Amino acid sequence: MCEEHKFGGLWEDPERLKRYQKLFEEAFPGQTALDILHRRPAKHAGK
Repeated sequence: MCEEHKFGGLWEDPERLKRYQKLFEEAFPGQTALDILHRRPAKHAGK
């Protein structure tokens, strides 16, 4: 499975990606959205 599908097509929607990053920054200060996604991959995400 490619990266785009793994992250729900966020790479195709920069505005949505920015909103997600802002939410992640508020929830996890000092960490980026990618840090969180790589640390805790979705259970349904294929390898």
